Amino acid sequence: MAMKFTDALDKKPDDVVAPPILPVGTYIFMVTKAHTVRETEAWDFVTLPVKVLSAEDDVDEDDLAEFGKVLDTPSRVQFMFPTDPEEETSYKRSEFQLKKFLESHLQVEGDTMGEMLANAVNAQFLGTIKHVPDKRDPSVVYAEIRGTAPLMD
Repeated sequence: MAMKFTDALDKKPDDVVAPPILPVGTYIFMVTKAHTVRETEAWDFVTLPVKVLSAEDDVDEDDLAEFGKVLDTPSRVQFMFPTDPEEETSYKRSEFQLKKFLESHLQVEGDTMGEMLANAVNAQFLGTIKHVPDKRDPSVVYAEIRGTAPLMD
Protein backbone atom coordinates (compact mmCIF):
# COMPACT_ATOMS: atom_id res chain seq x y z
CA MET A 1 0.00 0.00 0.00
CA ALA A 2 1.41 3.38 -1.01
CA MET A 3 2.15 5.97 1.65
CA LYS A 4 0.83 9.48 1.11
CA PHE A 5 1.45 12.68 3.02
CA THR A 6 -2.28 13.26 3.28
CA ASP A 7 -2.46 10.19 5.56
CA ALA A 8 -0.36 12.08 8.11
CA LEU A 9 -2.87 14.92 8.21
CA ASP A 10 -5.41 12.72 10.00
CA LYS A 11 -3.00 11.74 12.79
CA LYS A 12 -3.02 13.30 16.22
CA PRO A 13 0.33 14.94 17.06
CA ASP A 14 0.76 12.67 20.11
CA ASP A 15 0.60 9.64 17.77
CA VAL A 16 3.62 10.86 15.76
CA VAL A 17 6.89 9.57 17.22
CA ALA A 18 10.46 9.41 15.99
CA PRO A 19 11.27 6.06 14.35
CA PRO A 20 14.19 4.03 15.71
CA ILE A 21 17.58 4.87 14.21
CA LEU A 22 20.21 2.45 12.93
CA PRO A 23 21.79 0.77 15.98
CA VAL A 24 25.37 1.46 17.05
CA GLY A 25 27.97 -0.94 15.69
CA THR A 26 29.73 -2.11 12.54
CA TYR A 27 28.05 -2.65 9.18
CA ILE A 28 29.04 -3.55 5.66
CA PHE A 29 28.18 -0.61 3.39
CA MET A 30 28.22 -0.12 -0.36
CA VAL A 31 28.61 3.13 -2.31
CA THR A 32 25.35 3.41 -4.26
CA LYS A 33 25.95 6.16 -6.79
CA ALA A 34 28.32 8.89 -7.89
CA HIS A 35 29.53 11.44 -5.38
CA THR A 36 28.10 14.93 -5.16
CA VAL A 37 29.84 18.20 -4.35
CA ARG A 38 28.05 21.02 -2.55
CA GLU A 39 29.88 24.32 -2.41
CA THR A 40 29.32 26.96 0.25
CA GLU A 41 31.25 30.09 1.04
CA ALA A 42 33.39 28.35 3.67
CA TRP A 43 33.33 24.67 2.65
CA ASP A 44 33.12 22.22 -0.23
CA PHE A 45 31.27 19.07 0.86
CA VAL A 46 32.05 15.85 -1.02
CA THR A 47 29.35 13.26 -0.28
CA LEU A 48 29.26 9.59 -1.23
CA PRO A 49 25.80 8.04 -0.84
CA VAL A 50 25.94 4.56 0.68
CA LYS A 51 23.58 1.85 1.87
CA VAL A 52 23.77 -0.94 4.44
CA LEU A 53 24.31 -4.46 3.13
CA SER A 54 24.50 -6.22 6.51
CA ALA A 55 25.21 -5.82 10.22
CA GLU A 56 28.26 -7.31 11.90
CA ASP A 57 28.30 -9.30 15.15
CA ASP A 58 28.91 -6.25 17.39
CA VAL A 59 25.45 -4.79 16.62
CA ASP A 60 22.99 -5.60 19.41
CA GLU A 61 20.38 -8.11 18.21
CA ASP A 62 17.58 -6.57 20.29
CA ASP A 63 18.34 -3.14 18.83
CA LEU A 64 18.32 -4.64 15.33
CA ALA A 65 14.94 -6.26 15.98
CA GLU A 66 13.53 -2.93 17.16
CA PHE A 67 14.93 -1.09 14.12
CA GLY A 68 13.67 -3.61 11.58
CA LYS A 69 15.14 -4.32 8.15
CA VAL A 70 18.67 -2.86 7.86
CA LEU A 71 19.29 -3.96 4.27
CA ASP A 72 19.43 -0.92 1.98
CA THR A 73 19.24 1.62 4.84
CA PRO A 74 20.72 4.77 3.30
CA SER A 75 23.56 6.78 4.79
CA ARG A 76 26.51 8.82 3.55
CA VAL A 77 30.23 9.35 3.88
CA GLN A 78 31.15 13.01 3.73
CA PHE A 79 34.41 14.93 3.45
CA MET A 80 34.66 18.67 4.15
CA PHE A 81 37.20 20.82 2.33
CA PRO A 82 37.70 24.37 3.61
CA THR A 83 37.76 27.07 0.93
CA ASP A 84 39.75 29.63 2.95
CA PRO A 85 43.36 29.76 1.62
CA GLU A 86 44.55 30.21 5.21
CA GLU A 87 43.19 26.72 6.02
CA GLU A 88 45.65 24.91 3.74
CA THR A 89 46.64 22.37 6.40
CA SER A 90 43.01 21.48 7.03
CA TYR A 91 42.43 21.19 3.26
CA LYS A 92 45.40 18.83 2.91
CA ARG A 93 44.12 16.74 5.84
CA SER A 94 40.74 16.36 4.12
CA GLU A 95 42.45 15.53 0.85
CA PHE A 96 44.52 12.82 2.56
CA GLN A 97 41.48 11.39 4.39
CA LEU A 98 39.58 11.13 1.09
CA LYS A 99 42.58 9.43 -0.55
CA LYS A 100 42.87 6.98 2.34
CA PHE A 101 39.15 6.15 2.18
CA LEU A 102 39.23 5.58 -1.59
CA GLU A 103 42.55 3.76 -1.80
CA SER A 104 42.67 1.77 1.45
CA HIS A 105 39.06 1.31 2.53
CA LEU A 106 37.23 1.08 -0.80
CA GLN A 107 40.32 -0.25 -2.59
CA VAL A 108 39.50 1.54 -5.84
CA GLU A 109 42.06 2.55 -8.43
CA GLY A 110 42.48 5.51 -10.74
CA ASP A 111 45.13 7.86 -12.10
CA THR A 112 43.47 10.85 -10.40
CA MET A 113 41.31 11.38 -7.34
CA GLY A 114 38.42 12.12 -9.72
CA GLU A 115 38.85 8.74 -11.40
CA MET A 116 38.99 7.03 -8.03
CA LEU A 117 35.76 8.75 -6.98
CA ALA A 118 34.10 7.66 -10.23
CA ASN A 119 35.27 4.08 -9.62
CA ALA A 120 33.89 4.07 -6.06
CA VAL A 121 30.32 3.18 -7.09
CA ASN A 122 29.46 -0.35 -5.86
CA ALA A 123 32.63 -0.56 -3.74
CA GLN A 124 32.11 -1.97 -0.24
CA PHE A 125 33.62 -1.13 3.15
CA LEU A 126 33.12 -1.54 6.89
CA GLY A 127 31.55 1.42 8.63
CA THR A 128 31.02 2.09 12.32
CA ILE A 129 27.73 3.73 13.26
CA LYS A 130 27.70 6.08 16.25
CA HIS A 131 24.71 7.94 17.68
CA VAL A 132 25.35 11.68 17.54
CA PRO A 133 23.01 14.26 19.16
CA ASP A 134 22.03 17.30 17.12
CA LYS A 135 24.05 20.34 18.25
CA ARG A 136 20.97 22.58 18.33
CA ASP A 137 18.53 20.03 19.79
CA PRO A 138 20.19 17.23 21.81
CA SER A 139 16.89 15.34 21.98
CA VAL A 140 17.33 14.59 18.26
CA VAL A 141 19.90 11.86 17.62
CA TYR A 142 21.40 10.83 14.28
CA ALA A 143 23.05 7.56 13.26
CA GLU A 144 26.29 8.61 11.54
CA ILE A 145 29.18 6.70 10.01
CA ARG A 146 32.06 7.75 12.24
CA GLY A 147 34.76 5.33 11.13
CA THR A 148 35.54 3.26 8.06
CA ALA A 149 37.81 0.32 7.25
CA PRO A 150 38.39 -2.09 4.40
CA LEU A 151 36.42 -5.33 4.28
CA MET A 152 38.30 -8.24 5.79
CA ASP A 153 38.88 -11.21 3.50
